[in-house]
Amino acid sequence: MKKTIILSAAVVAFTFSSCNSTNPAEQTTESTEQNFKLDTTMLKSGESFYQCSMDPDVVSDKVGACPKCGMDLEKKEKK
Repeated sequence: MKKTIILSAAVVAFTFSSCNSTNPAEQTTESTEQNFKLDTTMLKSGESFYQCSMDPDVVSDKVGACPKCGMDLEKKEKK
C-alpha cells in the first residue's frame, strides 16, 4: 500500500512538472526585441542614441556602459 501511494505521488508530480514545459518545436521565431514606446525627446538633438540591450529603459546620447548591468550601449536610430 505504501509503495502505491509513493508511486502515485511521483506520477502526479511528474505529470504536473511536464505540463508546464514548452516544446522547442512549438516556439515561434519572433524577434526578442521588446516593443515599447521610448521617449527620446529628453536626449540631445541628433538622429541616434545609445541603448542597453539587456535594460532597454537605459538610454544615453553618448557611448558608454549600462549602469545596471555593465554592458556596452548599442547605437540606435531615432524613428
